[in-house]
Amino acid sequence: MSLSPPALIRNFFYLSKEHETALTNILIELRLKRGLSVILGDVGTGKTTLSRKLIQELKLREDLIFHIILDPTFENELLFLTSLARNFDIIHGRENS
Repeated sequence: MSLSPPALIRNFFYLSKEHETALTNILIELRLKRGLSVILGDVGTGKTTLSRKLIQELKLREDLIFHIILDPTFENELLFLTSLARNFDIIHGRENS
C-alpha cells in the first residue's frame, strides 16, 4: 500500500501535546501577521509532518494566501524577492513602465 503524504498525515498523524502547541502557535502567529515563524527540532521529531499538517489546515481557510518555498536557495536577495513577487502575483515596478 502506497499513500501520499496528505493521506499519511490524515491516517497516521499523532498530535502530541508539543505538536499541538507548535501548530496552534504558528496559526496564531499567522492570524496576528507577526511575520516569520520557525520550528526547530532534531531529526525525526516531526517538523516536516507538522508542516504538512499546517498546510492542510491553511488550505481549508479562504482568508489566507500562502506559498511553499521548497528549495530556499537563491543566489541573491533580488532573485528571492522576484520569486516571492511571482508566487504572489505582485507586479514589479519596472514592469509597469
